[in-house]
Amino acid sequence: EAVCRELQKYISDTIIEVSNILYAPCEYKEIYKDENIPDSALLWSTFEKDMRIGGIDKHYWFKFKVKTLDCDSRTECVLSVITGKNDDWDALNPQGLVYLNGKMVQGLDINHTDVVLDFNREYEIWIYFYTGMYDCMVDFNASLCLNNKRVEKLYYDLSVPLEGTRYINPDSKDYFDTINTLNSAVQLLDLRVPKSNEFYKSIDATIDYLDVNFY
Repeated sequence: EAVCRELQKYISDTIIEVSNILYAPCEYKEIYKDENIPDSALLWSTFEKDMRIGGIDKHYWFKFKVKTLDCDSRTECVLSVITGKNDDWDALNPQGLVYLNGKMVQGLDINHTDVVLDFNREYEIWIYFYTGMYDCMVDFNASLCLNNKRVEKLYYDLSVPLEGTRYINPDSKDYFDTINTLNSAVQLLDLRVPKSNEFYKSIDATIDYLDVNFY
C-alpha cells in the first residue's frame, strides 16, 4: 500500500490553474436544450479565485477557454475539476456535464474528475454543474494536468490486485501467489529520485514483469 501511495503522487502534474472562468446560475433544463450549450439569456459573472458555490439542488453554468501544450506520447493532457467533496453517496454530491467546443463529451462526479484533451489544441469549455442535495458550499477548481500514462498503469496494476486480496482467504494459494508476485514486482522499482531516468526505467521494468508473471 505504501508503494501505491507513493506512485499515486507522480501520476499527475498540474501545469496550469485555469483562470478567467465565467459562471451563471441557471434553472434545471429550462433555458437550454439537453444537447446544446446555453443561449445568451444567462447573466455571466467572473468566478474569482477561491470563490465557492452552494445550496441544495442548485444549478450553474461555467465557461472558459484553454490551450493545451504539445507533449510526448507517454503523457496525457487532462482537464481536472475538483469540488472538494469526496465522501457520502455519489448521487448527493456535486455532478456536471462537460462540453468541449460545443459538444457534450462526458459527465463529472467525485469518481470522474478528469476530462482527456488533445495536445496542442484550443478549447472552449462549458460545464453544466449541479451542487447536489447538501446545503453546503463546494469548490470549483479547474486545472490542466499532464498524466504519465505508464505511472498510472503501474499504479492500477498494483493497487487493483492488492485490493482484491482483501476478499481472498489469506490461507489460500491464490492469496499467497498474488502477494508474492506483487512483492517481487515492487522490488524492481527505483523510487529514490522520482521522475528521473532511473525512476521511469524501473516503472517500465515493473510493468513488464507484471505483464509476464501476473496479467
